[in-house]
Amino acid sequence: MILSHHNTFKRKAFKAKVIMKNLRSHHTIKPSYIREILQAATNTEVISLAGGLPAESSFPVEIFREATSRLLDDPTALQYSTTEGEHALRHWVAKRHKAESSQILITNGAQQAMDLVARTFIEAGDKVVVEVPAYLGALQVFQLARANIISIVQTPTGPDLEQLESAFQQRPKLFYAVPDFHNPTGCCWTGETRREVVNLAEKYGVMIMEDAPYRELRYSGLSLPSLYELAPEQVCHIGSFSKVAAPGLRLGFLCAGSHGQDQLISQVALVKQATDLHSSTFCQRLLLSYLKEPLYSSHIHKLQNHYRHRRDTLISALQRCLGSKVNVSCPEGGMFLWPTLPGVNTDELAKQALKKHVAIVPGSVFYPNQAIAANDKMRLNFTHATADLLIEGVERLSGVINTM
Repeated sequence: MILSHHNTFKRKAFKAKVIMKNLRSHHTIKPSYIREILQAATNTEVISLAGGLPAESSFPVEIFREATSRLLDDPTALQYSTTEGEHALRHWVAKRHKAESSQILITNGAQQAMDLVARTFIEAGDKVVVEVPAYLGALQVFQLARANIISIVQTPTGPDLEQLESAFQQRPKLFYAVPDFHNPTGCCWTGETRREVVNLAEKYGVMIMEDAPYRELRYSGLSLPSLYELAPEQVCHIGSFSKVAAPGLRLGFLCAGSHGQDQLISQVALVKQATDLHSSTFCQRLLLSYLKEPLYSSHIHKLQNHYRHRRDTLISALQRCLGSKVNVSCPEGGMFLWPTLPGVNTDELAKQALKKHVAIVPGSVFYPNQAIAANDKMRLNFTHATADLLIEGVERLSGVINTM
């Protein structure tokens, strides 16, 4: 009896130790600088160039208003749905990506898709390759999964291929990639780079997580094939409706597998089922009302023209106000600029700029290792603020820079 109590105590102590270890691992996850700065930017006096927010004026409000009344005529719009998502929405996504509906999982934004894939396939200590600088939300997902992050350098045409092959030789579990209008740099991989990357992934048996929330937001240049189109068996393609419809709907999707091989989606769907059962039925049907042609194509065209003008406005303001003090390239799409300010510490700049009521994101926060961080770069968003506010924001920013 005494031995039995002793063993029970040991088991409880072991479980408590495991729980505390897991809790401590969560403490290593850094809060998102961008989420915190956005809270400060809620002050109406602050001009925010920090977040990756779409323009509220771009939301298809009238379409949603009309659709809401119609959808509520059918009470099943407020009922539970399947974990994989509404069939009609999965069919729409599948048709657009030349896939089968069984290869599509509807998620609560692209962020949940990343998290679900990580929780399904990554175990503590598994290697994950990330092109740096990297999207903060992805870094948080991999840190939460307690992955071993391998950083490789980004070049103007995409990842450094020699470094990528060296990383793949270490047998990582996956490679996180943003080929179209990278966050934060705005870089768009060339067609040759895309082919080289999928060839390396196939050679070494590495899964690619392709994050493509900005793919539809192209303002110049020719559209290039996605990594999924080049190698569907090797790629988990993640998309989002937050940038092209409305982020408040919280809808994205995961597309994976081909030729009837939907095993990956089935595994991820089980994890989603345990997480939240399914994404909002009503929001999925509301989104479908917007995706119908020609409404969707017309709206995307308007968005492209709208954001192209804001991109050009921000670049012109930077060049006019800062001249040789700034180096900035023009991205072909997306939502961000990635300027360099030689000799300026942008961590300090961000603090001083906020005192003058303008918010930016310093480049250092996009690196998992501060030892390799770029301290003279910053990320600026051009899609949320109006053209006039973009100009005023740069004028305030240049005033701060001139005093540093």
